[in-house]
Amino acid sequence: MEAGKVLTGLDMFHIAEVLKDTKDELEFSVPEELPGAVNMKVDPKSETETFYADNVAYAQMSSLGDIDGEMEVADLPLDMQARIFGKTVENGIHFSSADDRALEIALGFRAKISTGGYRYYWALKGKPELVPIEHKTEEGKPTPQTSQVKIKFMPLTNVKEGKRRWEAKAEEGNGINAETWFKQVVYKDITKGETPVVDVGKQFIERLRALFLYEKGGTYMEALSITLRLDGKDKKFVTPDHITGLLFRKAAKIADDFESQDSERLFTNEQVEFVCNTFGQKFTPDEFEKGIDARLVGRTIYAAAQYVLGNIAEATALLNSGEISNGEEPGE
Repeated sequence: MEAGKVLTGLDMFHIAEVLKDTKDELEFSVPEELPGAVNMKVDPKSETETFYADNVAYAQMSSLGDIDGEMEVADLPLDMQARIFGKTVENGIHFSSADDRALEIALGFRAKISTGGYRYYWALKGKPELVPIEHKTEEGKPTPQTSQVKIKFMPLTNVKEGKRRWEAKAEEGNGINAETWFKQVVYKDITKGETPVVDVGKQFIERLRALFLYEKGGTYMEALSITLRLDGKDKKFVTPDHITGLLFRKAAKIADDFESQDSERLFTNEQVEFVCNTFGQKFTPDEFEKGIDARLVGRTIYAAAQYVLGNIAEATALLNSGEISNGEEPGE
């Protein structure tokens, strides 16, 4: 930055979900603006060790340590909290659970430059901590009460595209402005071409359309079936004619859990309960866990999620490719 420039102010918080960050794939959702920016702090730490030889400091070796972040906003809306922290919402009531899993997010913002223009930032991948509940009674005059979110940032896993980067920043000019910077997460040069993003709104519509299969002018949905061994006998269970729409959001979350390949997000009590609900509570979570073949547990949970999302053929193929049958009787 040239001499005489001073950074002042903060605005235009943007949040995007890290949809995929693996060795082979890197995808982000379309950023969403979060109004009410108050304060932002990103504190990267380096770990340095001195190597001695010939009785002197011979070399300095440094590595990236923890990257602590803290975001303060006028308010973090409940709907945004539900999405970020994986909370369940039922008829407008937001529930927190021990099985909630926070999303990995990218965070963008900008600071004003005293001589004109802005400096833009993206912190590329972080895991937010739960928002503390803290309110204070009024003492004669209203006291603003903001929301503070602590975030542990980290480098991207992807090497080919993400190059293990954890931050991007640039000053206005050369094609960099609010419109170009915040329309995607910037993890590579955007002045030469567009960074690929995933429009989650479009994905939602496509999944919704896939829920319906039309046959002779009517609506038809093929049933999904699983086999459980109960009381020493194989019993077959099929999905009911109607599956409540309340399961759709949970299905999307479970599908993302499995596609993340994060072992901490797999085989939770919530996922087992989801399978039971998908099959109309014809068996209990305990019966499912005891009755399902151990080799098919993950495939069955993922298939149930895909089925509710409308990916009927994929769900059926997942279960059919793993059938292990020794004769079965109808379930309840």
